[in-house]
Amino acid sequence: MLEALLAGEDEVAFHTLDRRFSQLARVLIDRGAGPGDVVAVTLPRSVYAVVAAWAVQKAGAACLFAGDLTAEELTVVGAGFGISSCRCSTAAFAGWHSTTPTCSRTSPMRLRTRFRTPTGSALLGEEHPAFVVTTADGVVAITQSEALDEAERVREEHEIDYASTTYTIALSGRPPLLEFLTSAAAGAPSVVPTGDLETDLTEGEVTHWFTAPDESTDAAGEKIIFGTRSRDETASAGAAPETFGTSTSYR
Repeated sequence: MLEALLAGEDEVAFHTLDRRFSQLARVLIDRGAGPGDVVAVTLPRSVYAVVAAWAVQKAGAACLFAGDLTAEELTVVGAGFGISSCRCSTAAFAGWHSTTPTCSRTSPMRLRTRFRTPTGSALLGEEHPAFVVTTADGVVAITQSEALDEAERVREEHEIDYASTTYTIALSGRPPLLEFLTSAAAGAPSVVPTGDLETDLTEGEVTHWFTAPDESTDAAGEKIIFGTRSRDETASAGAAPETFGTSTSYR
């Protein structure tokens, strides 16, 4: 069995992940999400968040990792749909409602959509956005073709393959995007945060950690890669560890 996700002692196989995100994708499509739409995934880092991100991709919409974004930031991005773990959070979005998706009775996900008139499904093209990311310079849309190219570039540059394990605790910005892209491109298992950082890194045998610029990496082992250099090479060079989230430009 090939694992797609490692969450503590639990393992989620690729075929299980595929079944779950396909079910949620159908819910998104039924609600009118598709090419040209932005779906905000406001779930904390979890198996559900990965399922949600894959579902957005299968629906043909653009995924925004938005676990720590405010209502105002979501409005600026133009997210017309959202997947959240809390019904009460929809109160911050005028005209939004929430409903329990059909993918799982026990799933904590709630699908939130803005009331709108269906316009019919559009054909997905390479020019359609696959992801939307918030940066210090503003909001950047990444097309389907750009996402594929970036995934392959980062995978090759940092030698990420099926034997690697990727990890991030970042909720928005470039780190969760790059972790998702490279894990998918390489077929590498993604380690889901459990709340115990040191255990996640050691028990999950993390090889590539996608960090935010201000994130402490003191818990990392010597062989965990942050960018083009391992932690011990970075320390010996007297420089701060490089991060995927700050070294890549999408413009």
